[in-house]
Parts: sequence; C-alpha cells; structure tokens
Amino acid sequence: MLKPDDNPPSLTPGAETPAALEGQWWVAHTKARNEKALAWDLFHHGIGYFLPMREYVFFSGGRKRRGMMPLFTSYVFFCGDDQARRLALATNRVCQTLNVANQQLLINELAVIQQALAASADLEPYAGAAVGQRCRVKAGPFEGLEGVVVERHTRARLVLNVDLVRRYLGRDRVAMATLKQLRDIVPHVADAMARKDLPAFGKLVDEVWRLNKQLDPGSTNEAIEVLLERVRPYVHGAKLLGAGGGGFLLMVCKSPQDAAAVRRMLEAEPPNERARFFEFDVSREGLVVTVC
Repeated sequence: MLKPDDNPPSLTPGAETPAALEGQWWVAHTKARNEKALAWDLFHHGIGYFLPMREYVFFSGGRKRRGMMPLFTSYVFFCGDDQARRLALATNRVCQTLNVANQQLLINELAVIQQALAASADLEPYAGAAVGQRCRVKAGPFEGLEGVVVERHTRARLVLNVDLVRRYLGRDRVAMATLKQLRDIVPHVADAMARKDLPAFGKLVDEVWRLNKQLDPGSTNEAIEVLLERVRPYVHGAKLLGAGGGGFLLMVCKSPQDAAAVRRMLEAEPPNERARFFEFDVSREGLVVTVC
C-alpha cells in the first residue's frame, strides 16, 4: 500500500486541467493494480496523463489510515502522439489502448471529473443510467457541473454526466461487441490485401467505418457524410483514418478511371478551403523499432 505522498500526481504536473495537455487522448486499459505504476512511467517519459483517484479510509494494525485508489479500476487516460502510445504499451503494464473519436467530449468529461475531485467530492462510479431531475450547480466549488439528482440511501446524490467515459470504462455491452467485431475483421482485411482483392478490401474498409460510427457517433459529422455521398458511386468503400472526426479520408476507388473522376470532382469543388489530396504508399517493411 503506497503512502499518500508516494502516489503519482493525479494529473501531469504543470497542467491545471486535462484540456491544457496537448496531443491525442487515449484510454489505457491496464493490467490489474498497475494504474499508479503506469502513471509514474508516463510521468517519467514526459507523457501527459490523468489518473482520477479518490481518498479512502482503512484500518491496519489497529490504526486508522488513509490511502488513494483509482476512481476507475484498470484505466488511465493519457495523451500524445503515436510515439507516446508505443511507449505506454512498452511499459508492459497496458493490456490495450482504446481510441477515442470524440476527443473534445472526452476532454470535457475529464474536466468535470477533475473539478469534482478537486472540490473533495465523494465520488464513486454509478452503475446503470441515472433517472431523476436534471440540474446544474449554480454556486460553490461544484459550480457549472451538470448531472441528474437521484435518491440513494436516503440521501440526494448528483450523478455527473460523463456518458462517453461510462461507455468506454463501463464496458458497455454494445460498445464491447463492436470492438470485438473491429478486432475480428483485421485478418480478413489482411487476407484481401494479400490476394489483391480490391472489391473485398473496399467493402471491409466500409464495414470498419460503419463500426467506427456505431462505437462513437462523434467520429463523423454532416460535412463528412455529405462528402462520402458524393464519392459513393465511384468507390468500393471509404473511411476516415485514425479515430475519425476529421483528418484523412481513405477512398478505395473501383478503377483508375473512377479515382481520376473523384479527384477531378473534389479538386473542382473541394469540401472546404483546406482540402487537398496527399500521395501515399503502402510500406512493405512494416513497423521497425530501433533500440539505442
């Protein structure tokens, strides 16, 4: 059991809120009882992180003692680039990292949790959907927090609205089933690429995009869907790369002629002033890690 002073900082030192940290946010699903050790590893690597912790009281040796425990067992939030993610995985404390499509929503919800913890709120995960009166705190250390007031153990409790965090960390059955489908589709994609079966590859890309949107509707928006409808007659499939929400759009065109038609169409009428095509190639070597 760590002494209070031996615990890692809950939030990367120097950052007042999670929003102050730069980079893409990930959710690290850690091995059992590795949350604090991972936080220390991230700290020493200079990787931004947030490990929500709450104080608890226990008795040992006939004495009353205090300790800190993670609010969400086996989960740590961290941010950075792909190199930061690789370093987190290299600690051997992480089972998997979860992509978060709606980055801003996650940041907002983490800020809510941090504000409540900073005000010494007695927090605990709430199972299931809260049913009660919605409200916003107008004054005091919890000012601005929104949630649902429920009756629990003859006391009124405020259930904070952090639905995205709940879905990822609460292992929502639909979300977990979707993640399993995404995992299971990988060998089929590799097989289609090995066979140079472009129609099959394109259809699988389209299916992955459908699952991405099912996992998190925030991975797309109206502008993206309008763009996809424009190119739909010319492609076997298409998806945003990465976590979605913007960035690069991969299109698997049906033929070189269709690819040329898409390029002419989008260059003549781009979806926005910054839209442009990028040349790319498929690496035949794969990921290479050099240890110095």
